[in-house]
Amino acid sequence: MAFPNEEAAAQALVQEHVEGLPEQKVLFAAYYSPDGDDPYILEVLEGFGYDEVGEYGDLMDTQFKPFGEFARTTDRPVHLVLTNLNEFDHAVRSGWRGIDLIRQAKSSDSVRVLYEDAAADFKDSEAWTGL
Repeated sequence: MAFPNEEAAAQALVQEHVEGLPEQKVLFAAYYSPDGDDPYILEVLEGFGYDEVGEYGDLMDTQFKPFGEFARTTDRPVHLVLTNLNEFDHAVRSGWRGIDLIRQAKSSDSVRVLYEDAAADFKDSEAWTGL
């Protein structure tokens, strides 16, 4: 289940990234909180990791202590999951760690899309619809 207050904080953080990361354009961002646990923000970025597929079999998951809006809504760590289109597609097809959490949240309808670049058409991509 997603938490509305955390969702608003996630939206604010994503908007900062959309406006402030010109070298790594945000193509898609979503918020989810599997089983009501820690809040997660997935960002698919153009150019992240040189648009290559990582070699470790999991998406980059950075955890941080709540700050800004999050500090007012939770004391749990916030996860920022970063990837690029190529890596996300590969991760879904290969069943990388972390994909199961997104799949679980998506199947229970607790993923909230926070941003989608109109040209990216990510929500209709095979990787996203195949989750």
